[in-house]
Amino acid sequence: MSQAPLVFTKEDNDIFVQVLLELLRKSESRCVLLVDQSGRCVARVGSSAQLDVDALAALIAGSFASTRAMASLVGETEFSVLFHQGQHDNIHNVLADNDRILSVIFDRRTTVGMVRLYTKQAAEKIAARFREIEAREVASESPLRDSMPEETGARIDQIFGA
Repeated sequence: MSQAPLVFTKEDNDIFVQVLLELLRKSESRCVLLVDQSGRCVARVGSSAQLDVDALAALIAGSFASTRAMASLVGETEFSVLFHQGQHDNIHNVLADNDRILSVIFDRRTTVGMVRLYTKQAAEKIAARFREIEAREVASESPLRDSMPEETGARIDQIFGA
């Protein structure tokens, strides 16, 4: 997991939503979620009104955490795909990168093969965008930015006589 939370712009969010919408359309799925490893839903598209998205996102992240432990027990570094099949709906979860999970909820209108194909393509696009965001954040770090909290705290102490 990343050390610090990433900050992404409206443009970044728009790109994520565009990728998710393309996946939703191409795979003929019901709903697509982008979830981070801490269990927060980063973006979502499709029919999610009847879903408790916050609870679902937390459970998706938790299932990947437990799956990593299972992978370790059998000598794998991780399992990057989880699939849950139900009577009416299915959930296909894929690690987009080390910190984000792409989750596709679909029914009988589509096939697992279509969902897998288009989810893999979308995951690659999402991972690439997060690499760009991470590079942008590393480039923006500066000694001035790192010392600001310390200097600000000292100035507040000085003002209030502490």
